[in-house]
Parts: sequence; structure tokens; C-alpha cells
Amino acid sequence: MSSIKFADLEKLYREMNFQPDGRSGTLTLSNQAMVDSLLNAISGDNPDDSGISLKGHPPSEVVLGKTVTLHIEKPRTGLGILALNFDHYLKVVKSCFEERKNYFLIDEHFSSKDTNTPECIERYRKLLNFIQHLKKSAAYFDKDKGELIFLESGKFSLPIIYTSEQLLSANVDLLDKIDRTLTADTHIEQKLAILGKSVFNLLKTESSETRFKYLLSHLDELNNSYSDGYSIFVSDFSYDKIRDQLEAAKVEYTGKIHKAISDIQNQILGIPVATIIVATQMKKSNDFGYEFWVNIAVLLGCWIFSALVGLMVWNQKHTLEVIGEEIDRQDLLMKRKYKDISEKFKSIFKTLKSRIRWQKNILWVVLFVLGLGFTLAHIAFFMLTPKAFDLVKALF
Repeated sequence: MSSIKFADLEKLYREMNFQPDGRSGTLTLSNQAMVDSLLNAISGDNPDDSGISLKGHPPSEVVLGKTVTLHIEKPRTGLGILALNFDHYLKVVKSCFEERKNYFLIDEHFSSKDTNTPECIERYRKLLNFIQHLKKSAAYFDKDKGELIFLESGKFSLPIIYTSEQLLSANVDLLDKIDRTLTADTHIEQKLAILGKSVFNLLKTESSETRFKYLLSHLDELNNSYSDGYSIFVSDFSYDKIRDQLEAAKVEYTGKIHKAISDIQNQILGIPVATIIVATQMKKSNDFGYEFWVNIAVLLGCWIFSALVGLMVWNQKHTLEVIGEEIDRQDLLMKRKYKDISEKFKSIFKTLKSRIRWQKNILWVVLFVLGLGFTLAHIAFFMLTPKAFDLVKALF
């Protein structure tokens, strides 16, 4: 049974001078521990596991201080991975979506146990963390094929295939933003569903082979889509409460708007009555007798009535303007506070503003009718009281 461990091989890899192809190299046996590790790697059945064998040297030359040439093959997969560089490492089965426990990158001179990680590994680990979220958002994950399966308008597959170049050019910092929201405790299931939907919408027009590459090059779009989707969800989460509040406010404002007319409806209805009274109470007067002074009194009453009703109508008009300003303020507040769903409530404010305009128009009509009745009263007065008309002509 093999007694070789990947930790023993790592010690040798670190001290080797590899050839450019990584298939051979030289090793200077600078200490006894290195001698023992190499002898263990090439002894018995261990070469089948270690992938290391002497090249042009007998085992007897493996002594302290000697420099030996070695032929280097990949170790047994169960031990670990030896890759020429990070790009070659990604070609190892499952490495694109799962970091191997033991591996050594020759060009980067990096081991999976090292704490000082190169940029490519930092990016790689961020991406793997994101892929874990993708697994949760997908319907299922086919580990043998290394592809995510989403059920969006049918089966939608996302093979996890990418190169080191594509990873290094991606803005993986955006993945941190998504990760921070997904590691929070609130709305996890909804967030994952939104993430899956965002991935599908982004990649649905791409061929399956290029989907993950496209995803890495468009992380900004994915982040925006995910953020917008979650914002809408949060808004919809409180939608019912906001809607109920606005519906209650609509009823309240509608009542205030209608009250502007109902408060003076008796006075409004009194306008035609007053006009008739003026017309019927005035008497024909050819001198300055009793009928003359009756007509003067009736006309004076018309003046007082018109002034009071006019003031009340004008006051109600100002009341409507104040209500309109408050509705505008509420509308602006809604757009600022709930900008993602403000359009859904646009009709409520539009209806209220329309009612205010309509009520204002009614008040203008009332003022017009009041003015018309006031004018007709004077016409009737001067027709029935010619002496008064003569006095006015004399004055002007």
C-alpha cells in the first residue's frame, strides 16, 4: 500500500526547477528530509501514485547534496492535482465549480494550503462562492456534467465552463455585493429565485457553451438585474399596506373635496331663488314714493347676498387649492419613498387632482351664475325704477 502523501510531494515541488512543460525538472537534495521524501516517492509502488521517477539516475545517486533530474507525471487524482498553471488546473474535472483539496500550480508556485494567495485564486474562490448560490437558485445541479439546470419556460442548462483569462477579466467584486445580500437572513428563498430569474434573462439568448463566459463578462448587468428585482420584491412586500393607506387617504381627500361644495350648497341653491325674489318683489315706481324705497331695499339685499355668497365661494376655492397642494406633496413623497412602485398608485393621485379641477370649475360656474343674477337684478331695478336710472345718469 502506498505511503506517499500529497504534503510530501508539495515539499518536492517547491524545491524543483521545472522545465517549461512541467513534465521534468531538477532537484537539489539540500537536506536529509528532502532525500527521504524523494526516496519514498520513487520506491516500490509509490511512483504510480507520486508520478515522480528518476531520469538518467540510479536510486543510489539520491544522496544529500546531489542534483538529480526527475521525470514528472500527474500524481494519482486521489492524492491531489499537479497543474502547470491555473488555466490547466481549471481543465481538471470538477475544478471549475469545486476547489480541490490538494493541488499545486507550477507557474504560480502555489499550493492549496498556502495562505498567501495569488489574484487568480482569490477571484476563483469568490466565483466558487457565487456558484454555490447559483446551485441553490437552480432547480438542480448535474455534478457529473458540471451544469446547472433551471426550469424557466422549459429546461435551461448552464454548463460551468470558463478559463483563467475570462475569470481575470471579470468584475468579481460585483459578486461580493450579491453575496452580501444572499448571506443576510431575510427573504433568502425569494432572493435565490430572483437570482435564478436574472441569470436566465441574461443568458437565454446565448448558446449553452458560451453562457458562463457571457455571464462573467456581463456581471454588471446581472448585478443590476438582481438588485432591481429585489428592490421590486421589497416594494411589493409592503405593497398591500401602502395601497390600503393610499386608498384610505383617497377616501379622506375625496370627502374634503366634495365638502367644499356641500358646505355652501344651500347658498348656491339660493342664487336662483334670490333672483326670482328680486324680480317679483320689485314694484313699478314712477316717483320717489313707497315703491321706490322698497326697490332700493330689495337691491341692497341683493348686494349683501351676492357679497356673502361670493366670499364663501372664494373661500372654498382656496380650500380646494390647499387640498390640492397637500395631494401634490403626498404624490411627490410617494415617488421619492417608493419610486419602484409609485407608478402603480399614479391613478389614485390623478383621480384626486381631476376631482379638484372639476370642483374648481363648478365654483367658477357658481360665480358666473351669481354674477349673472346680480346683473339681472340691476336690469330689473332700473327698468322698474326709471327715477333711479335718471339719477345714475345724472351722476355719471
